[in-house]
Amino acid sequence: MKADTVVELGAFKFSGFEVPDKIPFGGDQQTVVHKLIGGARQVDSMGRDDAPLEWSGIFRGDSAQLRALYLDGLRIAGTQQQLRWYGFDFTVIVQSFRADFERFYHIPYKISCIVVADNASPITTIIAPDVDTLIGDDMAAANTLGGAIGDGPLSTALGTLNAAIKGVSSFATAANGVIQSVLQPLAAVQSRVNILIGSVGGVVGNIGTFGGLLPGNSISQQANKMLGQVAVMNQLPQLYNLQSTLGRMGKNLGQ
Repeated sequence: MKADTVVELGAFKFSGFEVPDKIPFGGDQQTVVHKLIGGARQVDSMGRDDAPLEWSGIFRGDSAQLRALYLDGLRIAGTQQQLRWYGFDFTVIVQSFRADFERFYHIPYKISCIVVADNASPITTIIAPDVDTLIGDDMAAANTLGGAIGDGPLSTALGTLNAAIKGVSSFATAANGVIQSVLQPLAAVQSRVNILIGSVGGVVGNIGTFGGLLPGNSISQQANKMLGQVAVMNQLPQLYNLQSTLGRMGKNLGQ
């Protein structure tokens, strides 16, 4: 969390090193589980059970002690306060406040607030990522997989596809001809992946013994064969992941 993020607890506004790096939020759903004969279950939802809002920071400067004592006063009073930061809005009670007096100008602290109410409007709909984000994310994943696979022609084809994608300002408004200019290098990458899957799959299927553990084979031969077999076995799932990623890219481009 940036130091300039506004975090307010009642009339108290955190600033500088007082602003926490993070404030975890969320919690549980209270449930009652009825176990029925035959293994069936009936689960009753009893409502939200918010986790305490907890964070830490450091009071610094001439007013550090007074500011720490003010927050401790909120704990002592036990009154409801409004906690706000970056669109979050809770009614809370300060359950716990701990501070370490190191210097009058340097006092680290920890605070924990019990949630009384969530005052923000619940989010009930979600906006799907736009097609440019989806394709960009898949291209990044494909590049990572291609680097792990380590096949020269595949890396070249991925580079061509990557350049074609970067040349499109927006897929949402792109003309059909522009989409085709991306689908062609995509098809070339898919073709290379299919070739590699067939080749690697054939090698895996022909492995008779793991590591070539046969009488007459030297230890160095067995070690080299074992390393080669492990590399091939590791490569196959990466190829299938890449095949799936490319297929998803094709569907998004088609839409």
